Amino acid sequence: MRFNYGVAAIFLAVGLLTPRAAADWQPGDGHKMHFPQLPDPQGWDIDTTTDFIFDDWLCSGSGPVEDIHFWASSRSDNGGPLARIDVEIWNDVAVNDPTNQLPYSHPGAPLWQRSFFPQDWTMAGPWTGQQGWYAPNPDEILPDNHINYFQFNFANILDPFIQEQGT
Repeated sequence: MRFNYGVAAIFLAVGLLTPRAAADWQPGDGHKMHFPQLPDPQGWDIDTTTDFIFDDWLCSGSGPVEDIHFWASSRSDNGGPLARIDVEIWNDVAVNDPTNQLPYSHPGAPLWQRSFFPQDWTMAGPWTGQQGWYAPNPDEILPDNHINYFQFNFANILDPFIQEQGT
């Protein structure tokens, strides 16, 4: 999954949920991935304003991806309103794929994309924890940079990506 935010925001974790989850996602709620990836309140956040960030998941149930939930924060807790969030789902080029020339898996080609606007999501939080900030381009490391993080919830997605179990 690829995320590109129109303004400063940080991706922390992604959860792909069972259809019709209408609100904030909580641990214990259903999901269609190998395991939900929860935020680390004392972890490091990655700047995605100039680059993309990808995440792999293994689908544990076939069907539409109608809900997407992830956590985000902003450098120095100075985030403003987001104008747009772009989400893309790409196929995976596995490490053992004969066409893969790299020693690790990586995104292949886009399979689905959607631009979401403020009316398309809800937010929960903030929650707090002392977090570092990493900006890969240019390389910048800021320990203990901010404390707030939020959950973004995209529910009942129209024309969702259809995934097959085991992919």
